Amino acid sequence: MQIKLKHLTLAILIVQHPLLYGQDVSATPAPGGIEEIAVMGKFIPQEKRATAAISNVLDAAAFEAAGDSSVAEGLKRVSGLNLQGGRFVYIRGLGERYSSTVLNGATLPSPEPINRVVPLNLFPASIVDSVLVQKTFSAQFPAEFAGGTIQIRTKAAPDEPFFSVSTGVGYTGATTGKDGLVYKGGDKDWTGTDDGARDMPDLLKSAIAGDRELRPNNFLYKKGFSAAELESIGESLSNNYTTQTAKIRPNQDVSANFGSVFHPGDFQIGVLGGLSYSNSWDTQQVTRNTYASNAKREVVPLNKQLWNSTEQNIDNTMFLTSGVSYLDMHTLKATLLQIHKTTDLAGKLSGYWSGESVNIDQTRLEWIEQDLLSQQIEGEHYFNDLKELTINWHYNQSRAKREAPDMREYRYVSDEDLSNYEFSLRGDGNTRMWSDLQDENEEIGLSANMFLETPFNTSTKVSAGITNINKNRDSEIRRFGFTGSFNGTGATLSSNLDTIFNKNAISPVGFMVRESTRPTDNYSATQTLDAWYLEADMELGANYRLMAGVRNEESRQNVTTFDLFRLDADPIVSSLDSKDLFPVISGTWILDQWDMQIRTSYSETISRPDFRELSPSPFTHPITGATIVGNPNLTVAYIGNYDARWEWYYSAKESLSVGLFYKEFQSPIEAVVVSGSGDDRSFINAQNATTQGIEFDGYHWLGFINENLANFYTGANLTLIESEVTIRPEQAGIMTNPVRPLQGQANYIVNLQLGYDDAQSQKGSFVYHLTGEKIREVGVMGAPDVMDEAYGELDFTYTHYWGDHIELGFKAKNLLNKLQATSQGGMDVNSFRDGRSASLGLTYTF
Repeated sequence: MQIKLKHLTLAILIVQHPLLYGQDVSATPAPGGIEEIAVMGKFIPQEKRATAAISNVLDAAAFEAAGDSSVAEGLKRVSGLNLQGGRFVYIRGLGERYSSTVLNGATLPSPEPINRVVPLNLFPASIVDSVLVQKTFSAQFPAEFAGGTIQIRTKAAPDEPFFSVSTGVGYTGATTGKDGLVYKGGDKDWTGTDDGARDMPDLLKSAIAGDRELRPNNFLYKKGFSAAELESIGESLSNNYTTQTAKIRPNQDVSANFGSVFHPGDFQIGVLGGLSYSNSWDTQQVTRNTYASNAKREVVPLNKQLWNSTEQNIDNTMFLTSGVSYLDMHTLKATLLQIHKTTDLAGKLSGYWSGESVNIDQTRLEWIEQDLLSQQIEGEHYFNDLKELTINWHYNQSRAKREAPDMREYRYVSDEDLSNYEFSLRGDGNTRMWSDLQDENEEIGLSANMFLETPFNTSTKVSAGITNINKNRDSEIRRFGFTGSFNGTGATLSSNLDTIFNKNAISPVGFMVRESTRPTDNYSATQTLDAWYLEADMELGANYRLMAGVRNEESRQNVTTFDLFRLDADPIVSSLDSKDLFPVISGTWILDQWDMQIRTSYSETISRPDFRELSPSPFTHPITGATIVGNPNLTVAYIGNYDARWEWYYSAKESLSVGLFYKEFQSPIEAVVVSGSGDDRSFINAQNATTQGIEFDGYHWLGFINENLANFYTGANLTLIESEVTIRPEQAGIMTNPVRPLQGQANYIVNLQLGYDDAQSQKGSFVYHLTGEKIREVGVMGAPDVMDEAYGELDFTYTHYWGDHIELGFKAKNLLNKLQATSQGGMDVNSFRDGRSASLGLTYTF
């Protein structure tokens, strides 16, 4: 490979850059007296090696080779990363609060009901050019960091025009062709958009307009509704509660992608776009058991239940990017991304419930639409004559929504002999809930960098930038249910709910609709973040590189929880302001003669509470049902990060690395169980915490064993982690272990890959992922911690290409179908099997 440069400083920098080795540099006179430098060397296309930070990179080819459908699936194979709940990536075992996600350099809003974290299963792998997981802090990125920063880069315009269409079909062993739970929804459910079947009826919508509470009119409350009005409103609610069983059809997906490029004069104009749709089903049977500790500190059963559910997932993605560049010196790029993910759930929970000392049969029907819209525009301007000054700017406006219309949950109870189940007349025995969340994010940033000549024929890249981020979140929940007595008209309490709630039963002497919205169900929150940074990436001779920087962040958080119905009640307002400087320094020792380098890094970072964690008002989690009580006295947590890694790049496609990390937490934020509350959750600043670990990572082709294995490769990584958090005695409350490992942190993570790639027509791989045990919930009242046990899964993918037009892909997931188990004191809490799955896809490129 030959690179010709007309600027001596840049030539020196590239010659000494770690992406090149074995260089042969010669200078020849150029017209006008400018030297032309020809740099001859072997290019190693590994961003992991080039960056000043300790990082790992997955490009589009890596996602394709492993058959990943989302960013979350791919990242679980990176050393030190594990996937939590199929959505959140824990870096080095640290929880989602300790990681940040940026899309093309810009922060993102979240559709999660109480967290600001972005679930990474939202992002389909098909739109991704690469994902950089940066495990050490650098001043250009947000300082809310301890685990790492995940940088998602979307695909850019192609080098030549293309158009492709893909389609696929999939099978899941425990689901496809078998009976699953379903219910009557809307006619357009298959699109992932509710057609109004779950909307509030007009009578109810009109009644509660202006935040009016739905309650009866009486001598104490004169603004309520008459019995006749409540009867009409109750009868207007759709009488649709009953589940049925049906044969579940195969999974399916379809997508289309296109791109083109034009070269008018000195300009280059490119465009890339894509549309994708997928529809998949998953039936599961999960044990749900809970335990308590008796006076002898023995674990005894409390609830013994079984959850049966069928979940349909519909994903729609629209991606469009376009750009124009002039002489490769000035570039303007615009990107539009919309991801719409819908979950349609029908589930039944059955078994013994200690809350009423009865056996229950509880049904939940839930439709959730999550939508992420990101609109970005960015520019880059290069000025060769001004010390190679490069100016970058970006503006991002994004919005995340979560809509859950008409969630229905109702319960039947039975005596011990299970001879008859009857509808529960308790006030909480039936609920219908409409919830909406909108999270908006606006960001504008400007940065500049230039190369300065420094002594001893070295070069320094100096960077500076400013960023302003404004976040706004609004969340609203309205709850309703029927209360009253059963008047026995045309049904019994053992009938299905469609029959019990007939029009004759909804009356002033029977069931009447009531609102059960809680005073703390609704809140709004804001955060403003102003930041600037200064960073220098310096060469200290031919073999040493030093990066030093500082970031300043001024954050202002505010969360307001308010009662919709009591205008005279003051809202509960919680605020937290912080202003800090965050230093970072990292060094790289480049050992050219052995193709090795050694990195070290130290940085100071921060972790801020999430919005609802600051509010002291009780809040019911809309998904788990747990009561959460925030803590207005929470402060920010500070983290000191120490890292070191040895890297050996012994060929253009092979490498080996060993890394060490150690982190100190001052006042880390931890979830606790509130004393005397049953299982209410709150948050505290623990006294301190530490985590430390070692990472091994290697990638090697197998031709050295036998030439017939030249197209086979293997990759492996292993992470061993230890952590400890200390809770102050006065804050420990009813927790069993005030000193314990960090919640959610696995003690080891293993990834193994065996692949084949002939670089022509075939490629495939086996991928094995194993996560060690970790604490799911902290034990209380003498009971041990609830532990997720070690779990491993094996996947296979194969792709065959016929010429330049046809691509056939096959994927097989979870081949081992191991039991996923959670236990407490050796007793089963949750256990289930996901089932094996397979899919076949065909792509044609025109």
